[in-house]
Amino acid sequence: MNSFLVTNYCVAPFLPRLISLSEQRKRLLRMLTLLSLYRIRFDFDETVQISSNSDVFLFDLVTDMCLYRRLVIEPNRNERYEVLIPKLLIEYIDQGLKDDRLEWLLLQTLKSQSVEFFYESKCRILEGLIATLFYLHFSRRPTNSSMFSTLGQLSRVWNEMNLQFSSESAAYYMKSIHYTRAVSGTERMTFGSNDEWERIVEEILEFEKIYIPFHSTSHSPDILFKLHGRTNEKNLMIVGIACKGRWSRNGIRWNEILEEAHKFLKPVHDQVLTSHPTWHCMLIIMSTQLATNVSEDLNYSSRCYSSGDSVEDFVIPHNCELVILSEADVENFIGKDILLNLRNAFKSVDNPHSRNIGISTLQEIVLSLSKNI
Repeated sequence: MNSFLVTNYCVAPFLPRLISLSEQRKRLLRMLTLLSLYRIRFDFDETVQISSNSDVFLFDLVTDMCLYRRLVIEPNRNERYEVLIPKLLIEYIDQGLKDDRLEWLLLQTLKSQSVEFFYESKCRILEGLIATLFYLHFSRRPTNSSMFSTLGQLSRVWNEMNLQFSSESAAYYMKSIHYTRAVSGTERMTFGSNDEWERIVEEILEFEKIYIPFHSTSHSPDILFKLHGRTNEKNLMIVGIACKGRWSRNGIRWNEILEEAHKFLKPVHDQVLTSHPTWHCMLIIMSTQLATNVSEDLNYSSRCYSSGDSVEDFVIPHNCELVILSEADVENFIGKDILLNLRNAFKSVDNPHSRNIGISTLQEIVLSLSKNI
């Protein structure tokens, strides 16, 4: 069918309603977009609060907002639903919502690729939330960001480089990295060897994107992006974030932190930084819970290890830094209530549906993200 006719019959009737939403309904649209992006399932009888004295069935809200549902029959025969936003509709919605920066970013991510990797493991929703927060914090008003300020206090290099995203051209702000090669008839990830990091970094430099690797067990940090100096664009920082959503009593240990440093800082230094003296690399460890001895060694504060510093048997390479954020700083960045609700949701299931997470938590996430627009 002619694409113009498809637009006329399938999309055009919805556009006036979608591009003239009240602020309250914009928040609802953002929440539904998060449900679609993370493929969070909901029940037929689930409700969402739309005002202080008014609730509506989520099932009906999807229809009311001109979106679609997909019925999913789970292995236990439970029937649940997912929110679907067709790519054709996204292309027209975002034209009318360009001043709604958060919704535009979420829609562009949803449009750009398949997002199965967001619910492959317990941490994917946490990673998506942190990636979104970092982009919103650093792209427009970084000096007002508590995280930007914290990193500036910890790292002299970060502070001196006066870093920012180069523009708001990062439309597809989350992109999956999915490099594999055949080894003995099987596919395996190859981030740690040869010139993989050189190619990955080249792609990060070419496009203004935040990357989330496809496989939760890859040899890459969970989130990757670049920042450059405001006064000197030759100054560039490659940032990796290792998100450690620890929902039980066992916090992240020193050996896990050092493993992350070995697999990221060393190969990036060897393959990339040695030929670019004005570039730097930072790995940020962002854990919901640190092991007791790690917290004690850090005096319950965030800490930055710079070039030449030794962390047990690992020496930080030249032009590299390792930042370990305290639990308090992570909680402050994400939100105490949001983290508590995610911890409760992830205690027993890897891919929780909306009742586990709570629609109210998703609304809190939207409100938290909206504050950073």
